[in-house]
Amino acid sequence: MEKLIKKITLSLISKPGKLNPMFGKTHSEYTPNLISIKKSIRPLGLYDENYNLIEKYSNQVELANKFGVHKTTISRNIKSGKLFKGKFYLRKINDVN
Repeated sequence: MEKLIKKITLSLISKPGKLNPMFGKTHSEYTPNLISIKKSIRPLGLYDENYNLIEKYSNQVELANKFGVHKTTISRNIKSGKLFKGKFYLRKINDVN
């Protein structure tokens, strides 16, 4: 019964084909980045060994792209608090300790 209700609800709110405002359109290369930045709730800082801020990043994905690593690598490094790439600390902007 619950599955049927879910299916009916989805059919009422979804807009298939030409009724969908994105039908036949694609996002530009710029748009996914913009969406990511707007949804970011965790700005990060790249700090040197003395905890001096070198650069700010809007989120983990942006920082991961800078270094060519996966965002999970960034997340794990933030949690561990260890040096990243042997010379940087990754921290939330407000967390300098």
